[in-house]
Amino acid sequence: MSKKPDETQSFFKKWAPLFVMGLAIIIIVLDTTLLNVSLGNIVRDLRTDIQSLQWVITAYALTLAALTITGGRFGDLFGRKKMFMLGAIIFAVGSFVASISHNVTTLIIGESIVEGIGAALMMPATSSLLVSTYRGRERALALGVWGGMAAAGSAIGPVVGGYLTSHYSWRWGFRINIFVAIILLLGSVVIHEARDAEERPTIDWWGILLSAGGLVAIVYALIESATYGWWKAKETLSFAGHQLSQGGLSVVPIALAAGFGLLALFFVWEQRMVAKGRTPLVSMKLFANKQFTTGALLMAIMSVGMVGLKGWTLCIPATVCYLCLSGCLSWRR
Repeated sequence: MSKKPDETQSFFKKWAPLFVMGLAIIIIVLDTTLLNVSLGNIVRDLRTDIQSLQWVITAYALTLAALTITGGRFGDLFGRKKMFMLGAIIFAVGSFVASISHNVTTLIIGESIVEGIGAALMMPATSSLLVSTYRGRERALALGVWGGMAAAGSAIGPVVGGYLTSHYSWRWGFRINIFVAIILLLGSVVIHEARDAEERPTIDWWGILLSAGGLVAIVYALIESATYGWWKAKETLSFAGHQLSQGGLSVVPIALAAGFGLLALFFVWEQRMVAKGRTPLVSMKLFANKQFTTGALLMAIMSVGMVGLKGWTLCIPATVCYLCLSGCLSWRR
């Protein structure tokens, strides 16, 4: 029996936001694996080496991991739908810059930095908007589908990248993002705005710096562990053409210590913000919820298995960050 027109319309209105949010998370995650099968072509076209291109992928992971919490906070203050749309626009601009790049520097600026900023604004907005749109079993179903689409994005990335590189050009891997971003902007019509009302909206700049610095240091250490070694230095660290010696010690444990130290300072600073009656970047009371903390930990572990040891450096920080944001919303309700 066919559905009545009003029932069909109701079904579309109910689940259209899920499709838009799912499409957004697909292109965000897809870009982490899209270039893996195109590296040889990019090396020849840009006349560079594989080590330089590794930083294109690495810098995208660093930018996304560092700014996801900040993107979520901006959504709280200025509206999650607005940040989602702004993120889609920035993501499209970055994709355009990357698609016309003729050197590694331009590619890093477009793909790793500009796209990374756009993705950091979109990613927490997608989960938060789903939490605010759906209730009960529908929320669980929506988040489950959304998580499945994120996993699908990482799986189809190499397939899409390989097809486009073989039949067209690796640059089309970025150009399709522009069309998807346009679809997201048009699809945002079906999304209702959601934001946290505050009498005096404030931004915790020190919290942003400490959290971003800590996450960048940890993710950098995990990514570069294969190059420099976990403890004893395999290679000497070079920066701006200068060799930096650590007395035979790898840069990895140094970066890990710095990262966890900054996150410890971040924890202390957030506690101080709460004690002063100000709004912290992340409320540490959230982790008193054992169900939420366990779910976040399990999601991080699952990311290791789904995406692989290379991809977990992106997935674990990003997963924990947007789970914090979505969990915060559901806990408040």
